[in-house]
Amino acid sequence: MKFFIDGRMPAWIGENGESPYTTWLKITQTQQDFEQTLNKYKTDYLLIANGTFLDLLLRENPAKYNYKEVQRDAQGVIYKYKSN
Repeated sequence: MKFFIDGRMPAWIGENGESPYTTWLKITQTQQDFEQTLNKYKTDYLLIANGTFLDLLLRENPAKYNYKEVQRDAQGVIYKYKSN
């Protein structure tokens, strides 16, 4: 199982010349091509804070993005990728 979690690693530089933190920001802020990035890393689960742009987008239309909400509490939410 692969998880994509905020690691708070802004100083690390990945193979693409970008830090994992920057990649995480692009995804949680639903910036351009965020879906392709999730697909690239074959992200099965998302553990994110409530109210992020990504949470709002997935909550509004989870089927469009192929994710299903699994668990939610006052602070965070877990989404699971629904493979076809």
